[in-house]
Parts: sequence; structure tokens; C-alpha cells
Amino acid sequence: MNLPTKKECLELLKKHGLSEKKIQHSVLVTKVAVFLARKFIKKGEKIDLNLIEVGGLLHDIGDSESEDKINHGDVGVEILKKINLDQKIINIVRKHILKSVLDDAPKTWEEKIVFYADKRVNSREVRIISIEERTKKWPNKFPKHKESIIEAIKIAKNLEKELFSHLDFKPEELKDLIK
Repeated sequence: MNLPTKKECLELLKKHGLSEKKIQHSVLVTKVAVFLARKFIKKGEKIDLNLIEVGGLLHDIGDSESEDKINHGDVGVEILKKINLDQKIINIVRKHILKSVLDDAPKTWEEKIVFYADKRVNSREVRIISIEERTKKWPNKFPKHKESIIEAIKIAKNLEKELFSHLDFKPEELKDLIK
């Protein structure tokens, strides 16, 4: 599988108009995702760290070109298809958005971990926060999708429980473990 390097990923983000804050968000999402993936690997799970890194960096590539932000994953998929990126990366980008858990939920460890890491990193202040803090304004921010967002947040919390059932620390300890 031929994947772009970290430098190439960052260049792609800039080329597609992501702000410096959004790039910092993607870098921290990647850091969280790689940290979690390494913990899973230590527990014996087979996880592709390169997929985690590239998926984490590129998960929001469609953000600046999406009109309503809620569908930026779909825009990102189209961008990545045009440059012939591997389908596994395209799936991570498609499934990182909150609504994906309602119809095309993350299935692989790589998809689940990048999805989860994104829900833990605030994009405005670029810091690790809880899922509750990250998502609390979303139902009112997108009133047309309020009910489905509330349902998706519940499913995201269940995914958090699934992930942390394999780990030896709690979700609230994550921010203190990542330096």
C-alpha cells in the first residue's frame, strides 16, 4: 500500500485550504490516535500505524471545501479519490464524521480509533477534551440534524466504552497520558 508521508499529508491539507488551527487539530488527532493504536498493539491487536497516521492527518481534508461542515467527510472522500489514495484511507475519512455511526459505522480498529480521537480533540483550542465537551453544542449548531446527532453521540460514547474495555486506563486519563 502506497501512502503519503506526514510531510505530503500536511502539504495536501494546505493545498486544500485548511487553516493552521485545523491542521493543528489534525496533528493532535493523529497523536491521540497513534498513542491509542500503540496501546492496542501492545495488547496484541493488529493495527496499521501508517493507516492511523495518514488517516488522522487527512481526516478533515474536506473541511474547508464543504459548505455545511456536517458533510465534510464526503467532500474529503472525493478529494482522496481524485488523487487515487488507498480505499482504507478513504474509509477512515468517510467514517470519521459523527453521523457515520448511524449508517456506515467504523468497523476496523483504524477507523474506530481515528473516529474516536477526532471526537476527543477540540478544533478551536486544539486540546484533548471529553466527548461530552466536544459534542455538547452540536445538536443546537445543526438543528436540522439534532435528533440524529443526539443518537450518534450516544453511539460514540458506546464506542468509547468498547475501546477502553481493551485498555488499562480510563478515557478521562487520556489527556494526561499524551504529552
